[in-house]
Amino acid sequence: MKIYIPIILMLLLGCKNVKTTSTNSVSNNTTTVPKYQKLNTFKGTTNDTLAYVRTSIIDRKSEYIGKELKVLLNDLELPINNYLIGLSNLRGISTDIRFKFYPKNVVELKKQAKIDPVILVIIWETPLPLDIVDPMVLKSKGVWTNEEQEYYSKQKVKDIGLVDYGFQ
Repeated sequence: MKIYIPIILMLLLGCKNVKTTSTNSVSNNTTTVPKYQKLNTFKGTTNDTLAYVRTSIIDRKSEYIGKELKVLLNDLELPINNYLIGLSNLRGISTDIRFKFYPKNVVELKKQAKIDPVILVIIWETPLPLDIVDPMVLKSKGVWTNEEQEYYSKQKVKDIGLVDYGFQ
């Protein structure tokens, strides 16, 4: 039980609502998926990271749902700075993973300034066993490494959303 305490504390301190509803860019009456836009399209905008993630990932999430995470990772132009695993009320499983694109201190500075940090949430089609993912996150201290890339790339995506702190 001791091994889960650091993860639980990290998750409790950083948890907020996750929005996984469809965005206004795609009407429920259409099956047209918006075209992927490269990250450099958003450079110089007020919040280029958020605009990129909303437009090129969230608005296009139907392109990733039901597929292995590697499909999304192949499109993602932002480096994953660190990550957290999500826990469930059911003991022993992880239901999701949360990607952070900024160093931890920048996430905290954004929250203090009442600016939503961009944290992408991937919900797994099949929850992952904690006895596999917990040692990985403890070993890497939440830094995205080749080991994480290799393991998580093969997992199937159920839904995609953003953590909503309610600032914006």
